Amino acid sequence: MSKKVYRINDFFPLDVPRLGQTLIMDELTDNWDKFDVAVIDMPVGSGKSAVADAIARYASSARTKKTTDGAVIVANNNVLLDQYIRGTRGYSTLRRKDSYFCPAHDMSCEERNKKVGGHCKSPTGNVHHRGGCEYLRDLRGARSATKLLVNQHIYLAHSLYRDVVIFDEAHTLQHMLQEAAAKSYWSKELETTDDVQDWLDSVPADDFDESLELLRDVLTGVNTSYSIQIGEQDWRGRPEECVRLLPLDVRDAATTMWPRRGRQCKVILMSATINTVDIRNLGLDDRRVVYLTCPSPIPAEQRPCHVIPIADMRYSNRSEQVRNLAH
Repeated sequence: MSKKVYRINDFFPLDVPRLGQTLIMDELTDNWDKFDVAVIDMPVGSGKSAVADAIARYASSARTKKTTDGAVIVANNNVLLDQYIRGTRGYSTLRRKDSYFCPAHDMSCEERNKKVGGHCKSPTGNVHHRGGCEYLRDLRGARSATKLLVNQHIYLAHSLYRDVVIFDEAHTLQHMLQEAAAKSYWSKELETTDDVQDWLDSVPADDFDESLELLRDVLTGVNTSYSIQIGEQDWRGRPEECVRLLPLDVRDAATTMWPRRGRQCKVILMSATINTVDIRNLGLDDRRVVYLTCPSPIPAEQRPCHVIPIADMRYSNRSEQVRNLAH
């Protein structure tokens, strides 16, 4: 009797996959040992989450033996993470500490940790037993779970790497890495680059450090590695005027998202808007990359594209138009 060869389709969580979902899962199964990065273009309504669930179950199953430590699905925000948690079974998850509530102190786990220190223990002293800190249990569980659901920031902050990592809404990764590597300068009444230049001119020579030199170089065009953002950002819970430098190249920063070279690590990027430029910008173009496209389940006549101009962004009008849009 021959041994059964499992396919990703065997782990599909719903009754019957759609045609597009079947095509994607078949392609991934047939090429599993031929790629390091799979870029999956799945339009709106094509059912990315069910496919991601099937891939994670296939990769983490003891029957397939495709990984040594399982798979993790990484959502781009908490709304999508909640959708996964509600729609899947058998996954461990870890949320932000301030989303956990400590009933013993009637406050969030983050507040409790800041005010009291440490974490609550169960009466037996074992954090895994009933009555212990829920956040700490989830954290320890996340470090060893073979099937895991987290958002991008939790995945990166706790280094929750797995042999197979699946990023949903992967087109947001570049922006997230830019935000993580951004340099911020806090000052009041900064609305234009002229304001920033006046502010730099007012800084005493003794206070002009390397950080301010970088801002000046970017502002004057000496350094073209960053873009400048001027506007309000949250600072200690309240909005403040801020100048931010966002790196244009995040290739080096991106290696923190998938550090396992030389192993059987596979990166699966799922999105409705992702292309070869994104892969190059993320520093993945030197790996074995396969591109898969799922046909849209929505007929073309039911998804027209309408162009609605809202601003004149020619250089001479740009500053005024941006201010108008902000209000």
